[in-house]
Amino acid sequence: MSGCPIPKFTFHATLIALSLLALSCEEKIYQTINGPGSLDDPSVLPAVVFTLPPANSIGPYPDLYIKDCVANYCPSYLQLQVRFNKYMDVSSVRRAIGLETTSGNIAADSGLISVLGGDLFLVSPVDSNGNRITGNFRIGETFTMTVDSTARDIHGNSLTQPFRMTFVPEPYFRARSTTPADGAGDVPTSATVSVRFNGRIDGSILDAVRLYPDAGGYWSINPDSTMASYGWLSSNGSLKNSTAYTITVDSGAADRDGNLLPETFVSTFVTRPFVVTSTTPRNGEMDVDQGTAIVVNFNTRLDTSTVRASISIDPPVDGIFQLYSGLASFYFQPLEPLPKGTTFTVRIDTTLRSANGAYLLEPYEFAFTTTDFRIVYVYPPDGWGDVHPLYPLSVSTNALPDYSTIRGSIHIEPPLGFEVTSWPGDNSFFIYPDHYLAVSTRYTVTIDTSLRSTEGMRLASATTFSFTTAPLAAISAEPVPGSENVTLTEQVSVGFNAEIDAGTAEAAFSISPPTLGLIYTAGTTVSFSQVELAARTLYTVTIDTSLEAYHGGGLQKPYSFSFTTGSFGVIGTQPANGDTGRPVNYIIFIYFSGNLDTSSIAGSYALRDSTGALVPSGFLYYRQNPWEFAIDPDANLEPGTLYTVTISATIRSKGGSMLEAPYIFSFRTAR
Repeated sequence: MSGCPIPKFTFHATLIALSLLALSCEEKIYQTINGPGSLDDPSVLPAVVFTLPPANSIGPYPDLYIKDCVANYCPSYLQLQVRFNKYMDVSSVRRAIGLETTSGNIAADSGLISVLGGDLFLVSPVDSNGNRITGNFRIGETFTMTVDSTARDIHGNSLTQPFRMTFVPEPYFRARSTTPADGAGDVPTSATVSVRFNGRIDGSILDAVRLYPDAGGYWSINPDSTMASYGWLSSNGSLKNSTAYTITVDSGAADRDGNLLPETFVSTFVTRPFVVTSTTPRNGEMDVDQGTAIVVNFNTRLDTSTVRASISIDPPVDGIFQLYSGLASFYFQPLEPLPKGTTFTVRIDTTLRSANGAYLLEPYEFAFTTTDFRIVYVYPPDGWGDVHPLYPLSVSTNALPDYSTIRGSIHIEPPLGFEVTSWPGDNSFFIYPDHYLAVSTRYTVTIDTSLRSTEGMRLASATTFSFTTAPLAAISAEPVPGSENVTLTEQVSVGFNAEIDAGTAEAAFSISPPTLGLIYTAGTTVSFSQVELAARTLYTVTIDTSLEAYHGGGLQKPYSFSFTTGSFGVIGTQPANGDTGRPVNYIIFIYFSGNLDTSSIAGSYALRDSTGALVPSGFLYYRQNPWEFAIDPDANLEPGTLYTVTISATIRSKGGSMLEAPYIFSFRTAR
């Protein structure tokens, strides 16, 4: 036929690859065929021009089988091809294609007929249950494929004459494939060895299946009864390295139905040599930790009796080998941390043997270098901004530093006094400035090479890091901004991120509405104490930009917060309301939520007995506790008597607030 003929595709390739090839052929057809005779020429009547397998042929046909993998399951399915000389009406072709066998259990399913390019149809046969056919066909069974005259091209022309062909997929008993594949090289010694046949087999075939040289295992039949596999009784069994193996199946071997292998089957493969696959540390690796273990991995299990004598380390290292039968690696743990800044070379000579008797083909060497004494972390990290001026600086090394060398190795610009602290056994040390760091300042810290480890190693190279401190800012406040029901004696304070210049605090602080109090500073805090707050009042505290830090640097914007006070009232008494058994010589204390205006105490209280009679009493007031006073009866109280105390609303706080209602409580004396 003219144009691009469809070759005998190798269907181990994917369907996508076939699609691309077919489409490329179509493009070629369009370029070379124009007018009469082209695939879309209405004057040309449709006919079958190509099939795979070829019409009226005898297999086997390895190109008919495609793999359709789902997860790790990859069954081989039969796929047939029919090509026409015209672009065809797909629905009519799917209905027209038929398939049958001498056993009558195989058919064509129109739902499993696909088309490529309009002229090439792919047919996937199904069994009597509608399942796609895998590669296990009855040996000697004949297939018949037909295309009846109802098949039409895209112009409505019917097939010139019905098409019929026969083929025999499996004419004789044979070995279809092996694992490893025939001719494979660099095969792992742990590889599975098997032979898959095109017919069901039983144990009688095992006498005809051989592996040479023998690897100490045995052949067995797999559960699907089409494959013989080679295995070992012991988990330590394996193929030998660097060995050419031959799988043979003798001629005359038979399947379950008595079909005979017509000739001896031979397949070969070669295993990979015994080699190192990886090491820890890696060859050439730098900055290896002192506590590292040395691990060497191989591609085959080891004869552990040969490991110790085959390994050398330069410079020598005392350590313990960890060796386990059945593993393809060994583990060497040094007894002491490896010296810093040292290059070690590990050599494995050819006396090392695998469990199956193979030797290394040549010595194997790898080298690594332990880390120098160096700084591994600093705080603040280099380049940081907005660093909190109150935090200490910290430096961590990869080995214990010699404390006596720390201070002399530290240089800070701009200069400042500092102290150094560290914990025993800790690789870190801390730098505490004599005063907190200045705000909005760039500092540069250098740790020079005079710093030593406790092992006497100098720092490999000087380390310098820079950072910038944050501007002066408020970081806390009391009472909590926005809080309510604040007591009238609450101290007001604002905490900052740097030490405060006390001389600027008083002018920078204000409270609204104004109230009496004392402003003072302590380190990073500005406080307003001995306050006389009014009840149920919204207060706003402001620190303006005249506030400065001890080392200079002012507040960049005013800081304000607000809170609301609670009512002026009694917050406790002694005795408590309802108490009994009180001594007759008892003094009665009343506690308030604010400091008292002492001028309002007299006449604000009354102590009465159970008859309502007023008990003559004075009062006591202590300046150290300005929020309380005590009622002191002129004489001892009567035993077993109920007394009632009334605090009238005339009593006032120092800020001028009054009780919202009289406060009354009672107690009973002891009998």
